[in-house]
Amino acid sequence: MCIRDRSCPRHWIAVTVFAAWCAGAALTGCGGNEAGVVAFPDSLVDGEVVAVINGDDITGRQLKIFTLVYQPNVADSLNSRLFNLDILNGFIDRTLLYQEAMAAGVAVDDSTHHWFVNRFTQAFGGEGKMEAMLSRYQITRPEFEQVIKRDLVIRRFIETQVGTDIDVGEDDARAYYDNNPDRFQTGEAVHARHIIVRTLPADTDSARAEKRSRIEAVLAKARAGENFQQLARQHSEGPSAPNGGDLGFFERQEMVKPFSDAAFDLEPGEISDVVETQFGFHIIQVVERRPADTMPYEEVRDQLVSGLYDRELAGVLENHLKRTRSVAIIEPKFDIGGLTQRESTTFTR
Repeated sequence: MCIRDRSCPRHWIAVTVFAAWCAGAALTGCGGNEAGVVAFPDSLVDGEVVAVINGDDITGRQLKIFTLVYQPNVADSLNSRLFNLDILNGFIDRTLLYQEAMAAGVAVDDSTHHWFVNRFTQAFGGEGKMEAMLSRYQITRPEFEQVIKRDLVIRRFIETQVGTDIDVGEDDARAYYDNNPDRFQTGEAVHARHIIVRTLPADTDSARAEKRSRIEAVLAKARAGENFQQLARQHSEGPSAPNGGDLGFFERQEMVKPFSDAAFDLEPGEISDVVETQFGFHIIQVVERRPADTMPYEEVRDQLVSGLYDRELAGVLENHLKRTRSVAIIEPKFDIGGLTQRESTTFTR
C-alpha cells in the first residue's frame, strides 16, 4: 500500500535490482501443455512447474512468493492471466541473471544480507507487520529471506559484471542539468505526516465502519494535543509508521487527488479531517510548506549522477539479457498456443 501514484517506498530494493525487467526478447525453445500444468496462467499453484530455464524449474510458488513479498497489495492480481504472464517473463530474466551470478562465483556475505533484510522489514512497517504479511500469505521466513538474498546476488552481479564499463560523472550531470532546465522546476510542495487505517476492496460495510471509527478515535487524540508522530507509530498501518508517519516533501501531483487536496488545504501544524482514498482512511498533519522554485545543481548532483548511471545501465542490461536469452534453453510448461495475441505479446515482449 502506498498513497503515491507510483510504486510503494518499500520496493526500493526491487527497483534497484530489477531494472533488468525492462529488457525484452522472444522466448527460445518450444512449449506445450505439459502434464499436470492446468492452472497457469489463470492462477499460480505452488506445485506447478510453469517453465524450465537451463534446467532450473520455475514454479507457481516461486512466482507467488516473489510477487507477494514485494507487492502484497496485488494479491488479487494473481488471478489475472496478463499479470501472471508478465511476472513470469520478468522472473525468467531474474533466473538467467542469478544463474550467471552463480557461475561467476558472485556471493553476498551474511552481514550484508541481514542488513538488507532489516532495512526491508523496517521499510515495510516493522517486524510485526512483516510477520503478519508472511503469515497471511503462508510464506515462511526462510523463503522471504531467500528472495532478498537472491536479489542481492543479482544486484552484485550486475554491478560487478555487467555495468563495469559505464562511466558517468560530474560533467555528464552538469550537462544534463544545463540542457534540461524545465526538469528542475519544482512546484509548490508540502511536508506532511499521515496516519492510515488500511481498507480493502473486500471489506464489508461493517468492517469499513469499524476502521473509520478507529481512525476517528486517533484523530480525536491528535486534536486533543497528543503527539502526532507517536500516534502514527502506534496506530498507522503504512510503511511510514516507524518514522512517525513522515512522508517528507511532495508536490500536489505526487499523491492521489483526495490526499493532495486535503494536504494542500492545510497550514503548518494543522490536522485534517478523516480523508478517504482507495488505500484507506487517513489523517494528515502538515509540517511545512514550500513555494515553487528551481532546484540548485548542488542539491540534485548526486541524484543526477545516479539517475544517468541507472539509465545507461538499463540499456546495457537490456542488451545483456537479449544475448543471454538467445543462447538459453527456455521451456514453457503451459499451453502457449492457448494465449491470445495480447497475452502472447505480454509474455514474449
